[in-house]
Amino acid sequence: MTEQTNFNNIGIAELLIEKLKLNDITMPTAVQKKVIPEILQNKSLLFQSETGTGKTLAFLLPILQKIDESDKNPQVIILSPTHELSSQIKSEIKKISDIKTILCIGGTPLKRQMETLKEKPRVIINSRSRRIFWRLRFCLQITFNRIAGDPQFSGNRPATHSLLVQDFNFHNCLKSDHK
Repeated sequence: MTEQTNFNNIGIAELLIEKLKLNDITMPTAVQKKVIPEILQNKSLLFQSETGTGKTLAFLLPILQKIDESDKNPQVIILSPTHELSSQIKSEIKKISDIKTILCIGGTPLKRQMETLKEKPRVIINSRSRRIFWRLRFCLQITFNRIAGDPQFSGNRPATHSLLVQDFNFHNCLKSDHK
């Protein structure tokens, strides 16, 4: 008899597993079984799966697990193509974690989002409509202190855990826009 793959077997921490159980999620889906171990090993990947197969949790669980709660600075930026997907991602985070998260989407008060950024959320979810604004206005103001002493990140590269922005350089993006 072979052992069933559960969240513990694929490397998810007990605290997150307990939160998943509170949401009646007890076993990983096929896509989660494949993706979670890869992200936990810091591998870059691109994956797709049908609607309703657990893609959001497949990337969120390992990313949230890597957040250092003692570091009070932003650590993850998730870029999403739509307001709806951005909202869904925030909702999923809220279900399984108490990690401070901000949703930056168009059509909502910019001043409120700016105030929330001052509270140093660990996760920033950004939709396409606010991306340009945040890039120009906050790119130099958001600092990721975790880069100090980490040889993986040289210069001023942000030490985020998001597979979508791991190699994105906020400081250079501004310079390249103004050449």
